[in-house]
Amino acid sequence: MRRLTLIVVPLAIAFGASMTPADAASNDPAPVKPPPGAIILFDGKDTSAWMQHKSMRIPTEEEMKNPPPCHYKLVDGALEVNDPGHLITKQRFGDFKLHVEIWIPGEEGINSGIWTHYRYCTEIRGRAEKGAKYRLGAIYGLKAPDVDASRPARTWQTLDITFKNARFDSSGKKTANARFTVLLNGVKIHDDVEIESRCPTLREPEGPGPGPIVLERHSSRGRVRFRNIWIVPM
Repeated sequence: MRRLTLIVVPLAIAFGASMTPADAASNDPAPVKPPPGAIILFDGKDTSAWMQHKSMRIPTEEEMKNPPPCHYKLVDGALEVNDPGHLITKQRFGDFKLHVEIWIPGEEGINSGIWTHYRYCTEIRGRAEKGAKYRLGAIYGLKAPDVDASRPARTWQTLDITFKNARFDSSGKKTANARFTVLLNGVKIHDDVEIESRCPTLREPEGPGPGPIVLERHSSRGRVRFRNIWIVPM
């Protein structure tokens, strides 16, 4: 009879370097607490900071006079993508630090994102996405993540986005590009990178003014969830 040798593989290896033992023990880690001074955009219950918006441009002053309420579904303390239109903040922001926790229902057919000012998109997709500039955490179509820090689908993940808007002089000429630093699950995947233009599919021209945060509804397939959303203006 041949002797069998039992090999014990550490969890970090068995499940991928980005998964910790705590992740393996639970698919629902505790939400990250906001720092003092943060603006709470979504706490699991209150959706009053949000409005429905179907356009690909920042709402006009006339549209803001009677903003449609949040239309995303509340599911277990999270906002779940729902039709029709995107979900955007009523308040507009310039430079900021944003924290969002996301839950992706599968590895294929998922397409969502977090838009900044309707100009730039931090992409949300499953691990099956082949194009590096369209993976989870990519600046859509412009900048691939430096490393893959994603976790498996159906696990809560964190995105921490530090954004500095493009600068313009008094004549309207751009003098400095927008800049992003992004952490995915605590791992830096963009380090103060310059973004030379808006993302290729977005329509709002670059400009010096503030804009909303957008939770994208790309399609009804693959309903991404969002929770524990807060922002610190800079």
